[in-house]
Amino acid sequence: MVIIDGMKFDTMLSNQERTIAVNPDYIIKIQHKFNPNKTNNLIEEANIIEYLNNCGCVCCPQLLGKGFLATGEPYFIQERIIKSTEAPPLADLMLVLLEQKSFGIFQGDVHIWNMLFNGTLCYLIDYEFAYYQEELIAMCNSDFWNWIEMDTRKVWKRSFLVYSRIESNKSEIPAMFNNGSFNLMTSTLFKLANANASFSTKHFALNHPCIFLDGKYDLKMITCLLDKIEFKKNEKVLDLGCGFGFLSHYLSERGCMVTGIDDDVNVILAARIISNIIGKKIAFRTDIDNNSQSGSSHNTIILSQLRVHLSEKISSYISAICTRVILVLDISSQALSDDLYALKHLGNNIDALITQIKDIFPFYSWVYENENLYALLSFTKQ
Repeated sequence: MVIIDGMKFDTMLSNQERTIAVNPDYIIKIQHKFNPNKTNNLIEEANIIEYLNNCGCVCCPQLLGKGFLATGEPYFIQERIIKSTEAPPLADLMLVLLEQKSFGIFQGDVHIWNMLFNGTLCYLIDYEFAYYQEELIAMCNSDFWNWIEMDTRKVWKRSFLVYSRIESNKSEIPAMFNNGSFNLMTSTLFKLANANASFSTKHFALNHPCIFLDGKYDLKMITCLLDKIEFKKNEKVLDLGCGFGFLSHYLSERGCMVTGIDDDVNVILAARIISNIIGKKIAFRTDIDNNSQSGSSHNTIILSQLRVHLSEKISSYISAICTRVILVLDISSQALSDDLYALKHLGNNIDALITQIKDIFPFYSWVYENENLYALLSFTKQ
């Protein structure tokens, strides 16, 4: 047993080089002797994990602490990820490699024993061979996969798929890519997130050289309306019901400081990964109550899931913390019917919906814009 800072750990592995011990929530690694065949000593490994954490990397365990024991031996403590299966699906491994590539990091020892799959996400652990290479960030996917293959053959004398021990999944590769771009929907996280995502999240496409999501509609159907609305530079915007964060990306490009909130954990994890890979610095959270302190300084709240978020509690909260509310409305007949039913208002047209919303925000002036299947209602406090 190992006791550090009052925490007890049961030893899993101990030899001349290191000790690894665990408890239900954490893992501790202690270095007794540095192995010169490895790229990093223990503190250097901890620094890489800390760098990924500071970048907001989703697919890396959280570092809880690092330092030196009374003996002078370095140690670090990180969160413990409980795996559900021995090997992750190949698409889930591809996802974590792409996310860490966006920060210039390659883990360096991508073997099955360094992958933990919890049934939703694949995490890479053990960064003893990891390193930062700035060129990775801008590298296209096809060049990146070739680079990984060459690096693995050079260091480990085997192909990447053979060394990683997931070569049996090779047949999955063609469905994962289109012109070199990775299909996010082949990964477990995005399949789970899509099952609970809003209509807009499911049906809007994402097209990026590194990643893509198929969708029936172009986000420009909404952004062409938002283009008509003024946003000040560094305006604080809360994207409530953000889904995968597509509107948050647009608002960020407009110069806003955006926070995205959705009540589904998997949707938020997906939004964070997308944001990381395409290089958007946006905060995504799951709980609006945790945003109450910073929420008071938000200038604008934008809602794209009307019937989910316009409950009495939420609408009162919204009215209290911002000066402007922008509602994105799907004005197809079925969506309007659903919204009106949820708001307990009799009617089946946009005028009836506007009347009901004006009752929710009685001290706001409002502007209505519509285009094709979507409309915007912008309410500003008088």
